[in-house]
Amino acid sequence: MGVVEDLIAIKFATGHTIQARTVIIAFLVSIPFAAIGELIVDKTHLIPKTGNKYWRHIEMFLEFLIFGIIMGVVEDLIAVTLITSEPITLQIIGVVTLVAIPFAIIGELIVDYQDLIDCKITNKC
Repeated sequence: MGVVEDLIAIKFATGHTIQARTVIIAFLVSIPFAAIGELIVDKTHLIPKTGNKYWRHIEMFLEFLIFGIIMGVVEDLIAVTLITSEPITLQIIGVVTLVAIPFAIIGELIVDYQDLIDCKITNKC
């Protein structure tokens, strides 16, 4: 999903043509962010497991804000800079942020919602 997000951000923010080189660079930029997301963020609990669903919801929301949006914007800005050499302006930051939000919702709130379902079923929160 990170590659698609980067490509959409590049197209909407700069109008840059999507070519094979663009896809390859977007893929290379997204690898470390995907690794951080899967190997660190999803394996680390910001709030200790207490069995309280309220705290699990808070943790999911914090992951959404910190990793989903902030890290998504940073990744997209890096991709825009490396691929297009465009200077980072407030307009580009705004467009990139608007692109990052739906991907953060998909990645952090919908996909990770499965963890919450597992928590409810097994009571191992």
